[in-house]
Amino acid sequence: MKRSVVVCFVLGLAGCGTTTSIPDQPKPVLREVPGLKVETDCGPCEVRSSIPGLIVEGYTTAAAESGAKPASNEQVTVSIKEYSARDDVARHLVGIFAGKDEIKATINFQGRTFIVADYYVNAWVGIEHLAREIGRMVFERVNPPEVAPHQDATSTSPPSRNKRRRGRTRY
Repeated sequence: MKRSVVVCFVLGLAGCGTTTSIPDQPKPVLREVPGLKVETDCGPCEVRSSIPGLIVEGYTTAAAESGAKPASNEQVTVSIKEYSARDDVARHLVGIFAGKDEIKATINFQGRTFIVADYYVNAWVGIEHLAREIGRMVFERVNPPEVAPHQDATSTSPPSRNKRRRGRTRY
């Protein structure tokens, strides 16, 4: 009796170790969006060296989330026109009383110029997070969401997450 219980148990475990193969799924083709080049053009202001890379990172992340990849054959130029960053220690210690982190930039693409601007005044997030958000905003301006065939292009509304953004300017 013990032997039959052990045999059944072993056979039961043997079935758990088998694997089934899943057929290879074709990888989706990513659409291409323009690449991004970031310049500083704010006169005497000193932009942290990591900020242009963080703007590009935010743009690339937004592209990946929308199923796209940046292309090298076409480029969007972002020029940082105004920049102010709080000291991290002051931001953590006194929060809103330390001032604000702010980036204002112009976007040049296909002969058109757009302006994006944003700022943070809270103690939790700083200029690094703001730079990534500027990159996302650039992506949204240059690559508007595709309109479904049954919708009119004039009736599209901005994404709902933008309705919660108070104190931030989009031009």
